[in-house]
Amino acid sequence: MAMKSDQIDSIGPLEKTPTMSRRVAEYLARLIAGGSLRPGEKLPGETALAQRLGVSRPTLREALGVLRAKGLVEVRPRSGTYVTSALAGGGPSAVGELVAVDPTKIWELLEIRKVVDTAAAALAASRRTPADLIRLAELRQSVRNLGGHSLIRRGEGGKAYARFFAFIAQASHNTLFSHLLSWVSTTLRHLLPYSRDRLAGRPESGPVIMDQIQAIAQAIEDGDPDRARRLTMEHLEYLEKALREVHALQPPVVIGG
Repeated sequence: MAMKSDQIDSIGPLEKTPTMSRRVAEYLARLIAGGSLRPGEKLPGETALAQRLGVSRPTLREALGVLRAKGLVEVRPRSGTYVTSALAGGGPSAVGELVAVDPTKIWELLEIRKVVDTAAAALAASRRTPADLIRLAELRQSVRNLGGHSLIRRGEGGKAYARFFAFIAQASHNTLFSHLLSWVSTTLRHLLPYSRDRLAGRPESGPVIMDQIQAIAQAIEDGDPDRARRLTMEHLEYLEKALREVHALQPPVVIGG
């Protein structure tokens, strides 16, 4: 029996619901983000974990595959499945996944930045070379060309921001410290879309951040480590305050919540 035209017109897309394996992956990701499952901790065996979760082993295997792809767990041959350290095998993308699950993790990243970025700025001011000063002038000009509003509204603005703080890491001329700061900088790039989306609700923050970057750059150029450290801290405190204000007004949607 042929369908009538009005019946055909009534056909629409079905509501998409998450598969059970995705729900399991999101649940385990939340446990990792919340610290209930810690880096290096071994998960229960496949049979035991599937029973605890009330799912089949194939469903659990699929969920663990999703977590492996996101860098949140790793399988060690003849040993088991372990929670990955975001600072080791997981890398910046794993940190990005944790923030996607629990956006409040961005405050923890800012705590780290208050320690390492401020110290790096002081070192850069003390150790910058003529070549560093040339690169610094180029970065300052690229930020000026973008303008304050584009700094938070456009993807290129976020990249310019990350490049500036990556430069500070390099200008510290401390190889091990530079590697640590490179990790922070790469992680920062993974989180920029979240921060940029949030700060879009505060358009006035763009010009303020641009001025702060220029001031930090000037302190480095002037060879003033104390001022570079202080201005970097002021920038990070402003960034945290602005993000917390918009966070309160626009509570994030936690994946699987």
